[in-house]
Amino acid sequence: MVGPRLWSNEAVIIRRCLIVWTTVLLVAAGCTNSHRGTDPEADSRSSTTTYPSSASLTRFVAFDMTWVNDTQGWALGALSSGCAGRACASVLHTVDGGKNWVRLPAPQASIPFFDNSAAGAPVCTAAVACVQGIRFANPDIGYLYGKNSLWLTTNGGRSWSERSTDDTDALEVDGSQVVRVVEPTEFCTGGCSLQVEAAKVGTTLWRSFRVPAFAGFGEALAVDGLNLYVETVEDGAPSQFFVSHDFGADWSLLTDPCRTMPGGEDADAGAISAGPAGHLVVACTAGKVGRPDFTIVSSNAATTFAPPGGAPLGAATVASDHEQIIDIAAATARRLALVATAGTSAYICISNDSGAHWTVTETDNSILENGPNHFYLGFVDAMTGQAILNASSLSTTDGGGRWSAFTYQR
Repeated sequence: MVGPRLWSNEAVIIRRCLIVWTTVLLVAAGCTNSHRGTDPEADSRSSTTTYPSSASLTRFVAFDMTWVNDTQGWALGALSSGCAGRACASVLHTVDGGKNWVRLPAPQASIPFFDNSAAGAPVCTAAVACVQGIRFANPDIGYLYGKNSLWLTTNGGRSWSERSTDDTDALEVDGSQVVRVVEPTEFCTGGCSLQVEAAKVGTTLWRSFRVPAFAGFGEALAVDGLNLYVETVEDGAPSQFFVSHDFGADWSLLTDPCRTMPGGEDADAGAISAGPAGHLVVACTAGKVGRPDFTIVSSNAATTFAPPGGAPLGAATVASDHEQIIDIAAATARRLALVATAGTSAYICISNDSGAHWTVTETDNSILENGPNHFYLGFVDAMTGQAILNASSLSTTDGGGRWSAFTYQR
């Protein structure tokens, strides 16, 4: 079983949902001290909000997803009203592959900059919790995380308790372990000291790995068995790429693999996805005008990389707009999927030859040029996957050849 949102005892694909905004994600009012949740029974900052089961889902917009198998998944999103003009975090659950969804209780938290039209878009503070990602390890244990909060459920999402107010940039689960990239200083806006931590699923007794000193923002995290991949970015500097092959005991700092490719001297690593048996796929953002974004692949856990060749989108190119690869996922070692944008359009593209050739299989024209936009792409196994293209939530059961829209209310 593979997929960025599937957590099992087997080696699985882990990667993060990349959120794209054209404005700064966090406005700081200064740095304050934070605390790390080390006791699973510690008090929470705020209690879970219970919503009536009959609450309307008509205006629900998905922001992130997580799936534990082909049929059971959770969606993190927001309704466009409530929370004093801010976008309220909402959690939905399905047990039939997305045919029907039920609204669960959710933490008293906002989704930052979810809706530009919302009055008083929230700034994450000690008093305003924000969440941006959701991960479930199994049908019972799951996490919500964001710039200043980490929440845990042990009953499938029927209640949540806050376990940390550190800034969690990325979080992924593999088997019995959960791994996160964290900024111990709340609301840091650049040059922050980052840490990589792990805990046993269901607890928040975090242990820190001895990663070489790095700073910036935790751009991407991928976990596949003993292999850990962490990518960080800082404005004006090349991406940093850290790899461990022994679950954090030893680390290597690699030259940005995108810059080692022919013509990639100004490219930066973006989204990453770990596949089976040491396969890793990296989306590279071109730094020069007129050059397309591209993908590179490794079959030996990032020891070496090779360019698959060819522009990623081919016929989908919009001549007046620079195409950008936003997210990428490996359904198998050879079957890859990506989300790319150009102007006001977003595309899902599929490759069945490790990225050498791509076919556009879905297009959405609701992308906002001035943002914010949000995307998700993940596969539960070789055939079943899910995607979010801004306002559209989609699923596939044939490896990405055809996509159908989720309906959150019948």
